[in-house]
Amino acid sequence: DDKTPYALDVLADVLGGNASSRFDKNLVRGRQAALDIGVNYDMFSREMPLFSIIAMPAGGTGEQELLEMIRNEIADIARNGISRTELERVRTQAAASEIYAKDSMNAQASLMGRLEARGFSYGDEAEIRHRLQTVTAADVQAAARLLTPERSSVVVVQPAQAQPEYVKKP
Repeated sequence: DDKTPYALDVLADVLGGNASSRFDKNLVRGRQAALDIGVNYDMFSREMPLFSIIAMPAGGTGEQELLEMIRNEIADIARNGISRTELERVRTQAAASEIYAKDSMNAQASLMGRLEARGFSYGDEAEIRHRLQTVTAADVQAAARLLTPERSSVVVVQPAQAQPEYVKKP
């Protein structure tokens, strides 16, 4: 529906937007189960936008264990929602980012280009920002309910094993 892309964008910030996000607070610094967790959602995508989570487990944490912790954080939001404080933090950060972006000609041009290249008008920026600011905690909870294990794909990337120098390939 019309609110879902904006709610998913806010959810991405709640989960992984900065050092006070849930993943960083609970899994990186709190349980020290991950070295880093990044969240990406591009609501301006002309194709089906992906909600991506990229995580690097800390030593002693397996990939499946970290995946389960990530899914538990999302399930907690789907069940219990987010706090008013979390929502206000995301709104405040978005407002601050908007102000700082106006200080940079490069940031302004980049946003205008992204909007125009993806089928929006550069004049839509104010409406998009307004819609982001009107996302409710219930909207974010509904968005989290979309992120189920059944609808996800998981890719595990392992580093290549280095071969000893004395083993030469033909």
